[in-house]
Amino acid sequence: MTNLIRGPAAAGARYAGRWLMAWVAAIIVALFCVANAAAHADIIQADPAPGSTVAGSPAVIRLSFSQPLENTSRIDLFTGQFRAAAGVTTVVAGSEMRGVLAQPLSPATYTVQWFAVSDDGHTTQGSYQFAVVQANASITSRLVPLLAAVAAILSGGVAVFVWILNRRQRL
Repeated sequence: MTNLIRGPAAAGARYAGRWLMAWVAAIIVALFCVANAAAHADIIQADPAPGSTVAGSPAVIRLSFSQPLENTSRIDLFTGQFRAAAGVTTVVAGSEMRGVLAQPLSPATYTVQWFAVSDDGHTTQGSYQFAVVQANASITSRLVPLLAAVAAILSGGVAVFVWILNRRQRL
Protein backbone atom coordinates (compact mmCIF):
# COMPACT_ATOMS: atom_id res chain seq x y z
CA MET A 1 0.00 0.00 0.00
CA THR A 2 1.44 3.38 -0.94
CA ASN A 3 1.35 6.36 1.29
CA LEU A 4 0.19 9.37 -0.73
CA ILE A 5 0.45 12.91 0.54
CA ARG A 6 -2.31 15.18 -0.63
CA GLY A 7 -3.17 18.78 -0.22
CA PRO A 8 -0.90 21.74 0.71
CA ALA A 9 1.78 19.47 2.20
CA ALA A 10 2.24 17.69 -1.14
CA ALA A 11 2.67 21.00 -3.00
CA GLY A 12 5.31 22.15 -0.51
CA ALA A 13 7.27 18.91 -0.91
CA ARG A 14 7.25 19.24 -4.72
CA TYR A 15 8.34 22.89 -4.43
CA ALA A 16 11.24 21.97 -2.10
CA GLY A 17 12.28 19.17 -4.45
CA ARG A 18 12.46 21.57 -7.39
CA TRP A 19 14.62 23.99 -5.40
CA LEU A 20 16.95 21.18 -4.41
CA MET A 21 17.29 20.07 -8.05
CA ALA A 22 17.97 23.70 -9.12
CA TRP A 23 20.72 24.08 -6.49
CA VAL A 24 22.39 20.80 -7.48
CA ALA A 25 22.33 21.84 -11.15
CA ALA A 26 23.80 25.27 -10.32
CA ILE A 27 26.62 23.71 -8.31
CA ILE A 28 27.46 21.29 -11.13
CA VAL A 29 27.53 24.11 -13.69
CA ALA A 30 29.70 26.27 -11.41
CA LEU A 31 32.20 23.45 -10.83
CA PHE A 32 32.39 22.76 -14.56
CA CYS A 33 33.05 26.44 -15.34
CA VAL A 34 35.77 26.73 -12.68
CA ALA A 35 37.50 23.58 -13.91
CA ASN A 36 37.32 24.79 -17.50
CA ALA A 37 38.66 28.26 -16.63
CA ALA A 38 41.58 26.82 -14.69
CA ALA A 39 42.71 24.92 -17.78
CA HIS A 40 43.96 28.04 -19.57
CA ALA A 41 47.41 29.56 -19.15
CA ASP A 42 46.92 33.17 -18.04
CA ILE A 43 49.68 35.76 -18.29
CA ILE A 44 50.83 36.88 -14.85
CA GLN A 45 53.90 39.02 -15.63
CA ALA A 46 55.48 40.73 -18.64
CA ASP A 47 58.81 42.47 -19.17
CA PRO A 48 58.75 45.07 -20.68
CA ALA A 49 55.47 45.74 -18.90
CA PRO A 50 52.31 46.61 -20.81
CA GLY A 51 52.11 50.35 -21.47
CA SER A 52 55.68 50.95 -20.31
CA THR A 53 58.38 53.08 -21.92
CA VAL A 54 61.91 51.68 -21.87
CA ALA A 55 65.12 53.60 -22.48
CA GLY A 56 67.04 51.64 -25.07
CA SER A 57 66.14 48.34 -26.64
CA PRO A 58 65.40 45.35 -24.44
CA ALA A 59 67.35 42.22 -25.39
CA VAL A 60 64.52 39.86 -24.41
CA ILE A 61 60.74 40.03 -24.01
CA ARG A 62 59.73 37.85 -21.02
CA LEU A 63 56.21 36.59 -20.36
CA SER A 64 55.31 34.46 -17.33
CA PHE A 65 52.14 32.34 -17.28
CA SER A 66 50.05 30.55 -14.68
CA GLN A 67 50.70 27.11 -16.20
CA PRO A 68 53.47 25.30 -18.07
CA LEU A 69 53.46 25.92 -21.82
CA GLU A 70 54.00 23.81 -24.92
CA ASN A 71 56.79 24.59 -27.40
CA THR A 72 54.17 25.63 -29.96
CA SER A 73 53.56 28.84 -27.96
CA ARG A 74 55.01 31.95 -29.56
CA ILE A 75 55.66 35.67 -29.32
CA ASP A 76 55.21 37.96 -32.32
CA LEU A 77 56.45 41.55 -32.28
CA PHE A 78 55.03 44.31 -34.49
CA THR A 79 56.01 47.92 -35.13
CA GLY A 80 53.62 50.86 -34.87
CA GLN A 81 52.41 50.27 -38.45
CA PHE A 82 51.76 46.61 -37.50
CA ARG A 83 54.70 45.33 -39.54
CA ALA A 84 56.36 42.24 -38.13
CA ALA A 85 59.69 42.96 -36.44
CA ALA A 86 62.36 40.63 -37.82
CA GLY A 87 64.60 38.40 -35.76
CA VAL A 88 62.40 37.40 -32.80
CA THR A 89 63.07 33.84 -31.61
CA THR A 90 60.60 32.33 -29.13
CA VAL A 91 62.02 30.17 -26.34
CA VAL A 92 59.62 28.30 -24.02
CA ALA A 93 60.81 26.98 -20.65
CA GLY A 94 58.16 25.75 -18.22
CA SER A 95 55.67 28.54 -17.62
CA GLU A 96 57.92 31.24 -19.10
CA MET A 97 58.05 32.35 -22.70
CA ARG A 98 60.84 34.58 -24.00
CA GLY A 99 61.18 36.43 -27.26
CA VAL A 100 64.91 36.83 -27.91
CA LEU A 101 65.67 39.80 -30.16
CA ALA A 102 68.38 39.29 -32.77
CA GLN A 103 68.93 43.02 -33.19
CA PRO A 104 68.21 46.10 -31.08
CA LEU A 105 64.85 47.81 -31.50
CA SER A 106 64.81 51.36 -32.79
CA PRO A 107 62.82 53.99 -30.90
CA ALA A 108 59.11 53.37 -31.65
CA THR A 109 55.94 51.84 -30.23
CA TYR A 110 55.77 48.06 -30.43
CA THR A 111 52.96 45.54 -30.04
CA VAL A 112 53.69 42.17 -28.41
CA GLN A 113 51.24 39.52 -29.54
CA TRP A 114 51.44 36.18 -27.74
CA PHE A 115 49.86 32.78 -28.29
CA ALA A 116 50.11 30.41 -25.33
CA VAL A 117 49.33 26.70 -25.53
CA SER A 118 49.15 25.15 -22.05
CA ASP A 119 50.41 21.62 -21.49
CA ASP A 120 46.82 20.31 -21.59
CA GLY A 121 46.29 21.78 -25.09
CA HIS A 122 44.15 24.83 -24.24
CA THR A 123 45.13 28.04 -26.01
CA THR A 124 44.99 31.67 -24.96
CA GLN A 125 46.24 34.76 -26.71
CA GLY A 126 46.65 38.42 -26.07
CA SER A 127 48.62 41.52 -26.93
CA TYR A 128 49.97 44.67 -25.37
CA GLN A 129 52.11 47.65 -26.33
CA PHE A 130 55.31 49.19 -25.03
CA ALA A 131 57.50 52.01 -26.30
CA VAL A 132 61.25 52.22 -26.83
CA VAL A 133 62.94 55.61 -26.55
CA GLN A 134 66.55 56.42 -27.25
CA ALA A 135 68.77 55.79 -24.25
CA ASN A 136 70.35 59.02 -23.06
CA ALA A 137 73.76 58.89 -21.48
CA SER A 138 73.22 59.28 -17.77
CA ILE A 139 74.84 62.12 -15.88
CA THR A 140 77.20 59.72 -14.15
CA SER A 141 78.52 58.41 -17.46
CA ARG A 142 79.23 62.01 -18.52
CA LEU A 143 80.96 62.85 -15.23
CA VAL A 144 83.29 59.84 -15.15
CA PRO A 145 85.83 61.27 -17.68
CA LEU A 146 85.68 64.66 -15.97
CA LEU A 147 86.29 63.16 -12.53
CA ALA A 148 89.17 61.08 -13.89
CA ALA A 149 90.80 64.21 -15.34
CA VAL A 150 90.39 66.12 -12.06
CA ALA A 151 91.87 63.21 -10.09
CA ALA A 152 94.86 63.03 -12.46
CA ILE A 153 95.53 66.76 -12.16
CA LEU A 154 95.25 66.71 -8.35
CA SER A 155 97.50 63.68 -7.96
CA GLY A 156 100.05 65.28 -10.32
CA GLY A 157 99.96 68.49 -8.29
CA VAL A 158 100.47 66.56 -5.05
CA ALA A 159 103.40 64.69 -6.61
CA VAL A 160 105.05 67.97 -7.71
CA PHE A 161 104.49 69.50 -4.24
CA VAL A 162 106.08 66.48 -2.52
CA TRP A 163 109.02 66.61 -4.94
CA ILE A 164 109.59 70.30 -4.18
CA LEU A 165 109.48 69.67 -0.40
CA ASN A 166 111.99 66.82 -0.70
CA ARG A 167 114.32 68.93 -2.83
CA ARG A 168 114.30 71.82 -0.30
CA GLN A 169 115.27 69.51 2.55
CA ARG A 170 118.35 68.25 0.63
CA LEU A 171 119.76 71.70 0.00
